[in-house]
Amino acid sequence: MAKGCKGYLVGTYRSVRDPEKLAAYGELAKPALEAAGGWILARGGRVTAFESGLPERTVLVEFPSYDAAVAAY
Repeated sequence: MAKGCKGYLVGTYRSVRDPEKLAAYGELAKPALEAAGGWILARGGRVTAFESGLPERTVLVEFPSYDAAVAAY
């Protein structure tokens, strides 16, 4: 892997049944991701699904490296 390449985690949800539980999960997940060197680039908002994609919440987290992203998971 080339030096300096970023790593990413992409989380998608099939459905959000309980927005309050999702918010509570987010409050726990964000500090854990940040402690592993990650930062949230995009989350929630409007979603338009193309080519059979999931039309639900998606989260994109960037890490300083691929290895850091894998270790965070």
